[in-house]
Amino acid sequence: MSLVKRSNFHLKKLKYLKDKFVVEATLDKINGDTVNQVKWGVNTTIVPHEDLRNILMAWSPLLAKSWGFDKKTAESVKCTGIGIEQKADGDVVTLTGNYTTPSGYVRGFSSPPISLNDDYYKFEEILEKDVENIKDEAFAFYSDDKQADLQLTTDGKES
Repeated sequence: MSLVKRSNFHLKKLKYLKDKFVVEATLDKINGDTVNQVKWGVNTTIVPHEDLRNILMAWSPLLAKSWGFDKKTAESVKCTGIGIEQKADGDVVTLTGNYTTPSGYVRGFSSPPISLNDDYYKFEEILEKDVENIKDEAFAFYSDDKQADLQLTTDGKES
């Protein structure tokens, strides 16, 4: 169990690729009346929980919409991460991911910065709720409370 409370955990960046999971956050260290922010990060091969992976995948159409991709390209978009900048008037997020070109190349890209207090893309309200969920999932990963449950088959492969 973590000694850090969820309210003192501030997610900055999260990225999940097939063989790598990266989380960066700041933690509030409280000593009497003094609060210091300490950077924390992990770059691991541990697979994050399915709930976290599902949130990222659900953002794939939003990432595609942020660039106005055609339907075929939009279908190949996969959201693999998020960057979060905390501002006084709310979070600004950048979604990251990749898409497959017509010639078969996989290209990485990021959304423009998306202010969760705006309504420019018409999906900010949905994204805002999901951002809070992914912050909770990242904290659960940080506190060792929630990681992937991998089931093994009799031949030793993941299922």
